Amino acid sequence: CGRCVEACQNVEVNETLSINWEDPNPRVLWDGGSTIGESSCVSCGHCITVCPCNALMEKTMLGHAGFLTSLKKSALSGMI
Repeated sequence: CGRCVEACQNVEVNETLSINWEDPNPRVLWDGGSTIGESSCVSCGHCITVCPCNALMEKTMLGHAGFLTSLKKSALSGMI
């Protein structure tokens, strides 16, 4: 939906998050495709706060929130 991008760019005034809407499966990108750890993300958490569907969440919430509850943590290692 783009709420995370809007929060990052307009509220926190960072230009870290974007979404590639031309991709067949649009997803949130950090600095155009960097990993979160290698990006300019300052870990403020505002993107997580505004996400209405748990598409973004803190690592500590893996296995405890939303539809990801039943997934093994190892299944998500490529996404984090």
